[in-house]
Amino acid sequence: MKICELLVIVSICLIKVGANAQSAVTLASGLYYVVEKNDSAVLVMGEKDTLCVLAKPILTVADFKSAEIEKTNFDYSLMVTLSKTGKICFSNATAKWIDKKVAVVINNEIIIAPIVKDQISGGVVMISGGYYEKILCSS
Repeated sequence: MKICELLVIVSICLIKVGANAQSAVTLASGLYYVVEKNDSAVLVMGEKDTLCVLAKPILTVADFKSAEIEKTNFDYSLMVTLSKTGKICFSNATAKWIDKKVAVVINNEIIIAPIVKDQISGGVVMISGGYYEKILCSS
């Protein structure tokens, strides 16, 4: 094996180790701002996407008053009723994050990353599409 080939292999291994070290952070299940890669961002993998999120969540399950999984004919939906504090946080977050992505992270995996289209201030949130029963039902 030539030295340059060995250097390439070592470089690839170091890059993979660095990426895995960054994603080794355990995140609380919740809602996160999706951001461009930077020093304060955490890399999170999902079934469809690998995205960078801010390490501090917008909401966690502690901000939920209740959460229910509903099965439709073809998919699952997650309906969450937020606590008073959660309702305010979510309303403020969606107001400032219009046309940007947020990520729902459960068990340290991105479940879905929708784009915020409008401020959501009602305190009840339904997110559907892209779910897998084993992930939602095991949470």
